[in-house]
Amino acid sequence: MALSPSKTSSWRWLIPDFTNVEIMAGIRMGLALSGCTLTAMYLDLESPAWATTTALLITLVGSFGGVIDRGLSRLKGTILAVPLGILAYNYLINDPWLFSFGVAFITAALILPSLLRKNNERYIFNVTCSTFILIAINGLLVSDSQDMLQTIANRVSEVSLGILFSFFATLGTKPNYEVKKLYAQLEKLMKITKETIKDNRYQLDILQALETLVPASIESVKIGFHANSLELALSKLLLATELSDTANTVPLSATSQLLLDEKVERLIKDYRVAYKQLMSSRKIPKTSNRRLKSLTPTNWQIVIIAASRVFWVLSLSLLYWYFSGFQSAPAALLLGCIFISIFSTQIGFTKQLKNFLIAAILGSSLGFLFANSLFLAIPIWQWLLLVLFGAGFVSGVLLTRAGPKTPIILFGTVFFLSALGLNNLAVFDPITSFNNALVHLITALQLWLGFMLIPEPSQEYIARLSIESIQKNTAKAVHYKIVKPSKYFVVQMQRRLQISQLQGFNIDQKRKQLCNIETTKGILALRANEKLVTVGLNMANLLEQFDSSEKAAEYLQQLDNARICDKDQLVATVVCFFELHQWRQELVAVKPIS
Repeated sequence: MALSPSKTSSWRWLIPDFTNVEIMAGIRMGLALSGCTLTAMYLDLESPAWATTTALLITLVGSFGGVIDRGLSRLKGTILAVPLGILAYNYLINDPWLFSFGVAFITAALILPSLLRKNNERYIFNVTCSTFILIAINGLLVSDSQDMLQTIANRVSEVSLGILFSFFATLGTKPNYEVKKLYAQLEKLMKITKETIKDNRYQLDILQALETLVPASIESVKIGFHANSLELALSKLLLATELSDTANTVPLSATSQLLLDEKVERLIKDYRVAYKQLMSSRKIPKTSNRRLKSLTPTNWQIVIIAASRVFWVLSLSLLYWYFSGFQSAPAALLLGCIFISIFSTQIGFTKQLKNFLIAAILGSSLGFLFANSLFLAIPIWQWLLLVLFGAGFVSGVLLTRAGPKTPIILFGTVFFLSALGLNNLAVFDPITSFNNALVHLITALQLWLGFMLIPEPSQEYIARLSIESIQKNTAKAVHYKIVKPSKYFVVQMQRRLQISQLQGFNIDQKRKQLCNIETTKGILALRANEKLVTVGLNMANLLEQFDSSEKAAEYLQQLDNARICDKDQLVATVVCFFELHQWRQELVAVKPIS
C-alpha cells in the first residue's frame, strides 16, 4: 500500500479525512478479513483466527502482483512446514528435553535461510517457522496421529482461505499495479547520463525498481520474460553510481579518469539496451537465463546471533511449559515463540519493541471491550460481520497513511482480532477475552526478554561488518582468489544493499567513499588479472614489487606484447588501481565505527 507522507506527522493521520484510495484500501481489508473468517467458521475449521491473520498480512500489500507474490510465499512456507511438523510429532514428542531442544534447533535452522534470502523470499521461511511451531506445539495437545493430520489439514485450509479472499478482495477494489510503477521508474532511470549520475540522486530509485521487479513480473508476462535481464541491468546501474562517485572523489590522472568514465558509460549503455529490449517487445534477451544469486548480504555473525536467540528462547519456553504441566498459558507460549522466530530476522526490531507493547495494550483492550459489550447485542453472524469488516476498514485506511506508525496499526489489528476469541466463539464466556488480552501481554514480555537475553547487534556494528566484508572481497579479487567478475559483482552488491537497508544510520560520507573505492579497485583488479595471469602475475604481485603506478607501468611496458593482448588497456587499468590504492591509504585512517 502506498504511504501518504503528508499525514505522518504527529497523530494527525487519525483524522477521518479519507481519499478514494484509502476508502478502497479499507473496503479491501474489510472484505478480506470478514469473508475468510466467516467462511472458516462456516466450514468449522479449527482456527479461524489463522485464516484472518493470513488475510491481514497478505492484503496489506495492496498491489495485485504483491498480493499474489505474498500469497504464494505464504502457501509455500505452510507446505514446507508440514513435513517438519510431522517429523517433530513422530520423533520428538515423547521426551520433553528432546522435543524442546529439537523444535528450537529446527526453528533456529530455518532462521539461517530466512536471513540469507532476498526480502520477497525471506517471507517464505518466516511463515515456515511460525507454522512449524504451531503444528509442533499443537502436536502435544492431540490424542492420536489422526487428530494431528486433521490439525495439519486445517492449517493448510485456513491459509488457503486467507489467500483466496485476499486475492478476490484485492481484485475487486481497484488495486495498485506494480507494473505501472515499474515502468515509471524505468523510464525515469533512462534520464541517467554520465553527468547526472554524479549527483548520487538515483540510488534510491534503482533500489526501489529492484524491489518492484518481483511483483511486476507476476502482473506482466512481458516483464517476467525480461526480469533477469532487468535485474542484472539495474544492478549494473547501481554499480555505475559507485564508479562515478569514485571517479569524482579521487584526484585521478586524465588516463584513469577516462578509463572510469568509459566503464560508467558502458554500464549505463547496458541498462538502456535492456530497457529498449523490454519496450520493443523483442524475443527474450540472451541474459534472461542469468540470475543474480538470491542470497542477501547478511553477515554470518548476524545470522548466528539471531539463530542463537531463537534457539535459547524457544528451548527455555518449551521446557518451562512442559514441566509446568501445560497450565501456564499455552497460547502465550505459542505466540511468543512465533514472534521471536519472525522478528529475529528483522534488523533493527529492538526499536519497535515499544510500538509492539503499545499495540498489544491498545489492540487487546479494544478487542476485550468489543467482545464483552457487543457479543450478545445482536446475532453472532451479524456481530462478526460488522466488527470484522469495521476492523478491516479502519486498519486498511490507517495503514495507507500511518507512515512510521504502521507497526502500531498492524500489531494492534492482530491483537484486536486475537482478543475477540475467534477460535472459541462456540464456548464463549466473558473471561475468555480477558484471558486472551492477558496472553498478549505475556507474549510481549516474552519477546522483550528474548531480545534482552541475546541483544541484536547495533547498526554501527552491522555497518562495520559490511564495510570489512567489502574490503575482504576486494582483497580476494586482488589476489585472484575470486576469478569471475560476475561473482565479485554479486558479493559486493550484496554488501552495498545491506548498508542501504540500515534505516536511521548514516555511515558518513568518507566511509561511503571508502566502500565505492574498494569496489572499483576490485573491478579493476579482476580486469587486470585476466591479462596478468597469462604471464604468471596478478595485482597482488604488482603491489608487492612496486610502490608507485609509474614503476608498475614501466615494468608492464617491457613485457612481451605477443603474450598480452591490448597492453595499453592493461597499463591504464593497473595505473588507475594504484592511484585508487594510494588514495585509499588516507581513508583507512578514518576512525572505525564503534
